[in-house]
Amino acid sequence: MPEDIYKQDRFYVDLQNDEIIWLYHNPDAFSGDQFVRNRFGIDLLKEAIEKCPIGPDSGYEAYPVYDYIESNCRQYLSDVGSAEYGDDIILFQTEPFAIALTQTTLDKLQLMFKAKELINDYSIREFGDPADFSDPAKVGIAYTTTEDDKHEIQIYANLVDFRTEVWLDGENVANLRAESLRDYTENVLPYLDFDEMVAIPDWVIDQFQQTGPYRPDLEYMQFEAWGDAHELCIEAGHYSRGNGLFLQLYEKCGDGELEPYTTLTVNLPDHSCGKNRAYVDTNNFPAAMSLISEYKLGKLTGNIGASGYCNYPEYEFNLAEIEKHCLNPEELFDRKPQNKERNDAR
Repeated sequence: MPEDIYKQDRFYVDLQNDEIIWLYHNPDAFSGDQFVRNRFGIDLLKEAIEKCPIGPDSGYEAYPVYDYIESNCRQYLSDVGSAEYGDDIILFQTEPFAIALTQTTLDKLQLMFKAKELINDYSIREFGDPADFSDPAKVGIAYTTTEDDKHEIQIYANLVDFRTEVWLDGENVANLRAESLRDYTENVLPYLDFDEMVAIPDWVIDQFQQTGPYRPDLEYMQFEAWGDAHELCIEAGHYSRGNGLFLQLYEKCGDGELEPYTTLTVNLPDHSCGKNRAYVDTNNFPAAMSLISEYKLGKLTGNIGASGYCNYPEYEFNLAEIEKHCLNPEELFDRKPQNKERNDAR
């Protein structure tokens, strides 16, 4: 351990047990070498700040606050050669929460316990019991699954790096980072909202599981209209009435984003369809039959559906071919309702 570290006053926070540990090295002890471990809680910290205000009388120094704490806390001495001394060396070599007897340290300690209070207020309001602070870098504040129940969403409050982390199936996929612990405590934690936190955008999930436009094997259909070339893909689903397939075409734009191009199918509730069938909207998309034929997406059944003055041909679609160009083939299946929990400990 570098020599200069021995000269530091180091502070560690145990949020789970509401305890602060102030540890420093005393080379002038009778034993020749010693660690001093001061243990106290947030109540003593607040009392010391109240009774020893920092201002002109203290020369704007924080030492009177620390003197008050040291005079009233639980203090433990570990001499060189003892088991306790070895434990203190191990702790002293870990990353401290704060260093030095300064106003900054006092502020950080108060903010950390304020953060705990805000998270517990949210947790009790939302789930009925306090949060688990055994790891301040990973305090579980929300847990659920995606609507199809295929992926787990876990939200953590990271009080070490002052950010809210979004994890999908055990992988960190997004972070809401604050500028400082103060910013996180004052502008983020008071406004925790379960539904907002677990509402992961679809594109994040698509990118994570390599689905939608992020599918490595997604094939775009080439289509020309009015002298322009278009790259098209398909979004699939089912109409709630009529039992037909719903097929929407999307165009890949220059920036890689997808924009709706046109609807390939039409819903005719009075004309039921068989499995994997739908009526094609040749009225609004006259080139539909040519596109279907070129990419072998389906074949005519011979049935015609009428609506007003328009007639629409029925197709039986080849799902294997559609899947090559489809953003969401899994959407052909039913989804399950969302679960709602706080964290992975549950």
